[in-house]
Amino acid sequence: MRVREAAIFPLSIPLRIRFSQANSEASTSRSLILVLTTVEGVMGYGECCPRMYVTGENLASVSVQVEKLVEKVTLEHFDSVESLISWLDNISQDEMGLATRCALETALL
Repeated sequence: MRVREAAIFPLSIPLRIRFSQANSEASTSRSLILVLTTVEGVMGYGECCPRMYVTGENLASVSVQVEKLVEKVTLEHFDSVESLISWLDNISQDEMGLATRCALETALL
Protein backbone atom coordinates (compact mmCIF):
# COMPACT_ATOMS: atom_id res chain seq x y z
CA MET A 1 0.00 0.00 0.00
CA ARG A 2 1.23 3.46 -0.87
CA VAL A 3 -0.51 6.68 0.20
CA ARG A 4 -1.04 9.19 -2.60
CA GLU A 5 -2.76 12.08 -0.83
CA ALA A 6 -4.36 13.29 2.36
CA ALA A 7 -7.13 15.64 3.38
CA ILE A 8 -7.72 17.06 6.86
CA PHE A 9 -11.13 18.23 8.01
CA PRO A 10 -11.84 19.89 11.36
CA LEU A 11 -15.17 18.84 12.83
CA SER A 12 -17.19 20.66 15.48
CA ILE A 13 -20.30 18.96 16.85
CA PRO A 14 -22.55 20.95 19.21
CA LEU A 15 -23.32 19.18 22.46
CA ARG A 16 -26.93 19.11 23.62
CA ILE A 17 -25.79 19.72 27.18
CA ARG A 18 -22.77 21.77 28.25
CA PHE A 19 -20.08 19.42 29.55
CA SER A 20 -18.10 20.45 32.62
CA GLN A 21 -15.40 18.84 34.68
CA ALA A 22 -12.74 20.12 37.07
CA ASN A 23 -10.25 21.13 34.37
CA SER A 24 -12.42 21.87 31.35
CA GLU A 25 -15.80 22.95 30.05
CA ALA A 26 -17.25 22.54 26.55
CA SER A 27 -20.41 23.15 24.54
CA THR A 28 -18.99 21.52 21.39
CA SER A 29 -16.92 18.45 20.66
CA ARG A 30 -14.04 19.33 18.36
CA SER A 31 -12.35 16.62 16.35
CA LEU A 32 -10.16 16.18 13.32
CA ILE A 33 -10.95 13.84 10.42
CA LEU A 34 -8.07 12.56 8.29
CA VAL A 35 -8.73 10.98 4.89
CA LEU A 36 -5.86 9.15 3.21
CA THR A 37 -6.11 7.92 -0.37
CA THR A 38 -3.82 5.21 -1.73
CA VAL A 39 -2.45 5.05 -5.26
CA GLU A 40 -5.07 2.33 -5.87
CA GLY A 41 -7.86 4.76 -4.90
CA VAL A 42 -8.67 3.12 -1.55
CA MET A 43 -9.67 5.68 1.08
CA GLY A 44 -8.95 5.34 4.78
CA TYR A 45 -10.58 7.47 7.44
CA GLY A 46 -9.08 8.41 10.79
CA GLU A 47 -10.34 10.61 13.58
CA CYS A 48 -8.92 12.10 16.72
CA CYS A 49 -10.21 14.32 19.49
CA PRO A 50 -7.16 16.22 20.70
CA ARG A 51 -7.54 17.62 24.18
CA MET A 52 -4.87 19.90 25.61
CA TYR A 53 -5.68 18.71 29.14
CA VAL A 54 -5.32 15.02 28.15
CA THR A 55 -2.53 14.72 25.56
CA GLY A 56 -1.21 18.28 25.36
CA GLU A 57 -2.44 18.56 21.76
CA ASN A 58 -5.05 20.72 20.07
CA LEU A 59 -6.51 20.82 16.56
CA ALA A 60 -3.81 23.16 15.30
CA SER A 61 -0.88 21.12 16.64
CA VAL A 62 -2.35 17.86 15.34
CA SER A 63 -2.93 19.42 11.90
CA VAL A 64 0.70 20.53 11.73
CA GLN A 65 1.97 17.11 12.81
CA VAL A 66 -0.31 15.28 10.36
CA GLU A 67 0.80 17.48 7.45
CA LYS A 68 4.47 16.76 8.21
CA LEU A 69 3.86 13.03 8.63
CA VAL A 70 1.83 12.80 5.42
CA GLU A 71 4.90 14.02 3.56
CA LYS A 72 6.81 11.08 5.07
CA VAL A 73 4.10 8.46 4.66
CA THR A 74 3.72 9.14 0.94
CA LEU A 75 7.35 8.03 0.51
CA GLU A 76 6.65 4.65 2.14
CA HIS A 77 5.33 1.39 0.76
CA PHE A 78 3.64 -0.89 3.27
CA ASP A 79 3.37 -4.56 2.35
CA SER A 80 1.82 -5.69 5.64
CA VAL A 81 0.10 -4.39 8.76
CA GLU A 82 3.29 -5.23 10.65
CA SER A 83 5.37 -2.96 8.41
CA LEU A 84 2.85 -0.17 8.93
CA ILE A 85 2.87 -0.54 12.74
CA SER A 86 6.66 -0.73 12.73
CA TRP A 87 6.84 2.53 10.76
CA LEU A 88 4.48 4.23 13.22
CA ASP A 89 6.40 2.88 16.22
CA ASN A 90 9.63 4.39 14.91
CA ILE A 91 8.27 7.93 14.88
CA SER A 92 9.19 9.90 17.99
CA GLN A 93 6.56 11.39 20.27
CA ASP A 94 8.00 14.82 19.42
CA GLU A 95 6.86 14.25 15.82
CA MET A 96 3.62 12.45 16.61
CA GLY A 97 1.52 12.94 19.73
CA LEU A 98 -1.08 10.44 20.88
CA ALA A 99 -4.06 12.13 19.19
CA THR A 100 -2.05 12.51 15.98
CA ARG A 101 -1.18 8.82 16.07
CA CYS A 102 -4.84 7.94 16.57
CA ALA A 103 -5.90 9.77 13.40
CA LEU A 104 -2.99 8.53 11.32
CA GLU A 105 -3.10 4.91 12.48
CA THR A 106 -6.85 4.48 12.00
CA ALA A 107 -6.70 6.10 8.54
CA LEU A 108 -3.84 3.81 7.52
CA LEU A 109 -5.40 0.62 8.83
